[in-house]
Amino acid sequence: MVQIHIKRQTLFLSDKKERCSPKALLGALLFGLILEFRFFWKQEESYTEIDPVSQSVYSLPRHDVAHEILSVLKCEEKKEKNTLSGAFCYTAKKVVDNKIDYPIDTLKLNLKCDVETILQIWLLAREKMSLDIMNLALSDAIITSRKLLGFDVSLVAPTNDIGIGTVLDEINKGNGIAEYDIRKLPLLLKDGKSAMFTDLGSNLGLVSLAVALLYPNVNILSIEAAAPTWMYQQWNLKCNVQETQITEKNRAIHVVHAGAGSTDMNGKDTVMMWRPHATTSTRSWTIRSEHFDEDLELKIPMRTVRSIRKEYFPKTESFDVEVMKIDCEGCEYNVIPDMSDKEFDAFDIAVGEVHWGYIPKVKKPSSKRGKMTHKKLCRHENFAKQAMECCAFGDMIVDHDLGMQKNNKTYKTVRELSGKLCDSFEKWAKDKNLIDIPDDSNWLDRKSSMA
Repeated sequence: MVQIHIKRQTLFLSDKKERCSPKALLGALLFGLILEFRFFWKQEESYTEIDPVSQSVYSLPRHDVAHEILSVLKCEEKKEKNTLSGAFCYTAKKVVDNKIDYPIDTLKLNLKCDVETILQIWLLAREKMSLDIMNLALSDAIITSRKLLGFDVSLVAPTNDIGIGTVLDEINKGNGIAEYDIRKLPLLLKDGKSAMFTDLGSNLGLVSLAVALLYPNVNILSIEAAAPTWMYQQWNLKCNVQETQITEKNRAIHVVHAGAGSTDMNGKDTVMMWRPHATTSTRSWTIRSEHFDEDLELKIPMRTVRSIRKEYFPKTESFDVEVMKIDCEGCEYNVIPDMSDKEFDAFDIAVGEVHWGYIPKVKKPSSKRGKMTHKKLCRHENFAKQAMECCAFGDMIVDHDLGMQKNNKTYKTVRELSGKLCDSFEKWAKDKNLIDIPDDSNWLDRKSSMA
């Protein structure tokens, strides 16, 4: 098959047997010479694909989309350029004025977004949210210049969001739940090997962005449940990782709006609480006493990780290296038990956080489900070191370390890795009802996000 890359379009010329016919080859050669493009046998050009532009962008005239933005956001009113609504308005005005042939860099915030990308984000967001939710999400979102592992980035988040500062600090300093240190992940690939980074509970996409910038040949599947936060992440990834970035090997980055769940939840909706000032706290078990007036209950489409992978990477059953980050406010109790041993063991490294100690008793999953989840995750060094839940398996060998040195070291037990963490385990287990929850009835009640 001959592929000629023309910007972001790919022309395929082949016969029915998928072999290059003489006519097709001649046509491809002539076409390439006329347009002064190189042609390639199979696929040799390197590029980064970040959720290719939806066909809806092309089916709707740019001016129609721009006029919708101007109307919905009331752009005739003064908008600050460092706000997300201001960026949308600025872009829409440029489209209407036919000044669209350059990146939107006049925001002075190092945004690498072109008009096409910004219109795409608008259209994708309109499919996910009502206008009321979208207006709320845009009304208080700002764009700020930050440092991420030494990279200059421009990030979108609500004005008073406490989540962005916390996660940035964890990534940059390697403390808190992120003590695994992204810089130590085994994702610097050689010899044509492939890798996948799966981010469950990706919120603003900061961990995925750090991986994308640090490891430019790694595929990324970033899954976020709350539509407003998913929209912010679209900006954070697409406006900081250039789609034409030259890499050693082709890779794709997909930002998926879904709640990660089990097989019996696949394709169904559930209810979760979204908190604008805490984008890391989207969950289905908020304590009523902690409820704020600004909190919103959102309907969340549930998917299995298995089904998402098949949709976005249909031709790749496995990768040479796989890393999973899971910090999804309790979704681990749906995702991990649903995985077969083969599926879970495909992940060389798992990092993140478990939430048994945070979930109130009236919303906890069964102790059996908790044990299944904890036992699998606690075989991984990051969890064994910092999760109190792992102390239930003190003598268990931790056979997945950050360096993947499976044949070069003597493995340690959970107790050896956790240090003094497990000294207070018995009291913690009793206080948190670790072995007292008989069934999943309260956990599986998805009518409300409030406990």
